Amino acid sequence: MTIAVGVFSIAFNSFGAKHLPLFEGIMLVGFIVGFFAICIPLWVLAPKSPASEVFGDFQNFGGWASIGAACIVGQSAASAAFIVGSDNVVSTTACTDCIPRVSTAPSTWPKK
Repeated sequence: MTIAVGVFSIAFNSFGAKHLPLFEGIMLVGFIVGFFAICIPLWVLAPKSPASEVFGDFQNFGGWASIGAACIVGQSAASAAFIVGSDNVVSTTACTDCIPRVSTAPSTWPKK
């Protein structure tokens, strides 16, 4: 299956390059439709809870010493994902041959 996808990708990029923008547009529409096709049923069919329970009731099922410690441990994975994701721009810039021009551009733009 992997080889078949690779061969298809190479063939499509080689012989169908003029159709790539159309294919990208179709994929974008597909992703947007798929996003709503999953989110809307989950939103409609999910069990409802009052806002006071959703935002004000904290549970400590991990056995941590306090609710604060449980919240910090629970949020560490989301925080780490944000920090690693925000470094993506620097990693992308490192792959280009114009690193100084691209990476310092926002800091050298004139301030208004």
